[in-house]
Amino acid sequence: MTCNLQKIDFGGLTQMCWKSGRLHKSNGIKTPKRGALFQKDLKNYLCRYKKKPLNELSKCIDEYDFLPVNVELIASAPGFFNMAEATDESEIYGYGKLYQVLRRNNLLIDNSKRENKYNVLAQVSSISYPFATEKLNTASIFSHLLCPLIFSGMSRVSFNSLKPGAELFKKNQNTHNYKPHILYPSVEDVANSNVGFASGQALHFKYTTTPTHRNQYEQNIKPYLYRWQSGSSKDETGRENVVPHVKLYMCDNGDDWSTLRWVLMGSHNLSKQAWGAKNGAKFTNGDPLIYQVSSYELGILIPGNVNQNKREHTLKPVYGSDTFPTGERNNYIPLRMPFKLPPVKYQSSDRPWSAIINYGNNPKDRFGQCYYGLDT
Repeated sequence: MTCNLQKIDFGGLTQMCWKSGRLHKSNGIKTPKRGALFQKDLKNYLCRYKKKPLNELSKCIDEYDFLPVNVELIASAPGFFNMAEATDESEIYGYGKLYQVLRRNNLLIDNSKRENKYNVLAQVSSISYPFATEKLNTASIFSHLLCPLIFSGMSRVSFNSLKPGAELFKKNQNTHNYKPHILYPSVEDVANSNVGFASGQALHFKYTTTPTHRNQYEQNIKPYLYRWQSGSSKDETGRENVVPHVKLYMCDNGDDWSTLRWVLMGSHNLSKQAWGAKNGAKFTNGDPLIYQVSSYELGILIPGNVNQNKREHTLKPVYGSDTFPTGERNNYIPLRMPFKLPPVKYQSSDRPWSAIINYGNNPKDRFGQCYYGLDT
């Protein structure tokens, strides 16, 4: 579950929950590999807190059969990690874990022949400071780290993060033929939400504070922003007016969002604290092998079927329901989305929500209230 333990999270924000099938006590039969890896990863993550109750819980997990679990655990935990020492089953966290899971499920993309136009999306409630800078240029987590990771299928060893600046990210998109999306609520999305400006307390993005914030916004964020609301007058997802606290990352199969290659649901925002980065703010080189993670995060990645000739285990987005409409072929796996795909791009007049900005008397929220910004 993606909620914090506070009223606004349960009553005013879009959240999501993943639930496994019922786990039974182990009968000694070997658990399938994916379930066994999930069990191992969960135990390792709990032990990272170094708390006695969680250590005891980790031991209890050994007693259960993880046969019903067919997803992957993506976790972050504080520490330094080295991808060069990692195998497909090593304990690793942050972006190294995402790379490990995508690789062992054959989900890394080699689109160097540009056979398909892929879409990749990060839907978050917080966008942090760039993880590296070089003069006036900035490197951001989604554009300069996660996207190169996802499209590194041709690499035999690892991948390289991109040098700061907008141009290399554009070149990477062109080389691998993909379209990046950052889905983050606009000022109007917040004002029109079910609890009005009160929902803005869950969203964190500073893009006017310093020259570095402004440069990151112009170079790596603004060109790729998409709205939370669909722009349609019809209520399609049931969450149009409930701004998100959930975080979702996903990639399609190069079919304009008809099916999904994989989906990650969890707590990771777009920050170096959550995903990890090399030490120091200055860019030195693109080698991402040794990096530091600063926060605890947890998510589950649902792998799809990458064989387009078989529909079994192929993920397909659905809206307003957990199942397909009556009569529709059900040999896909339905995944309920809280926003419509493809998402709606920001217009020139749209602004991303930032709690520190004074919006004056325009707009007013659905209760007629104005927002004058937080003191900084």
